[in-house]
Amino acid sequence: MLRLVTLGALILAVSAGAPNCCGPDQVMAGVGTTKSFQYDGQSTAYASYANGAFDFRNGDYGYYLTVHPGRSWQSSWRIIQNYTEQVQWVIYYDGKTEKCMKQAITQPPPNNCLPGNAEFQAQMTFGGKNGLVADCYTYGIHYPHVPEDTLAYATVVHKNCYPLTIALIGQKFDPYWNSTVKFMSTSGFVNMAVGIPNPDAWFTPPDSCRRGNRVSPRFSRALPDFDLKAYHLPTFF
Repeated sequence: MLRLVTLGALILAVSAGAPNCCGPDQVMAGVGTTKSFQYDGQSTAYASYANGAFDFRNGDYGYYLTVHPGRSWQSSWRIIQNYTEQVQWVIYYDGKTEKCMKQAITQPPPNNCLPGNAEFQAQMTFGGKNGLVADCYTYGIHYPHVPEDTLAYATVVHKNCYPLTIALIGQKFDPYWNSTVKFMSTSGFVNMAVGIPNPDAWFTPPDSCRRGNRVSPRFSRALPDFDLKAYHLPTFF
């Protein structure tokens, strides 16, 4: 199961070393993502939207996720992730009752900071001459399920490093197909508000997770594994 987020002489200094650029560590936000994969020469794509609370300080993430696979139907889940306990809950409706599946977390937590190897590329303005000033960076990503040749393009607000957009191009390991596949992804961040007014509402599992829940099989065909980058928040949030 998305990260999901994310300065002349000063530009030279940033380009030469670590950018020291971090977004807020506790935030409410929405993350819209479009992804495309290539399997055996055939392309497939889907769009998703995650909306909720993201606490990078304590390693808690609670959000509602809707996935549109490019057809007339869509799938929706509630996700709660606790990186302190290395566990996550996937809550969904089977048409009659609320179900909860418990899974172990195997991936590193999302990061709200640009990595030290990020390189400054350009400064731009959204919305015209007096619009929002943004900075663009590129960097490579290496995770267990994302090979080192994956390249990220991140755009952040110039004055505070709040994330605006991120694009990923590269390859990833897909356990469903048991192979490495080519993929590209673009994400945009909206409705961001610093702070989480009611964390219990987002991070506390409902009663359905306390009674009769079970650990789901890894890479189940019936239920997506939300610990994978296909559904996980972006690496840089």
